[in-house]
Amino acid sequence: MINLLEIIGILSFNLNPKQITEFYTYFPQKYNINIIPTLSIDSHLPELAIGKLLEIMTNKTSFGDALVIAAAEAYIPNASHFVTWDKEHFIGKLGMDVMNPAEFIRMS
Repeated sequence: MINLLEIIGILSFNLNPKQITEFYTYFPQKYNINIIPTLSIDSHLPELAIGKLLEIMTNKTSFGDALVIAAAEAYIPNASHFVTWDKEHFIGKLGMDVMNPAEFIRMS
């Protein structure tokens, strides 16, 4: 799983609205990845239990990272890899290998 919205948030300082929408649409196709839970712009972010977020945050995890971890655990519990630029934030907190984009590309 790649947290595509994380990537877009970082790039949003340098992209115009059209580029942001195109990036969201074409990035998964270009790199042959699946977006979980869906790629539809009309979809909603997953509903997550506050208790679960608090449980995750007891492991010294920021709220933003806790949201990502809870979503990954809820929607892709059997995934083998989690790709993020913030690799150090997630190591040991997910039941899958955590790698940065460069490591993922080298693996492919």
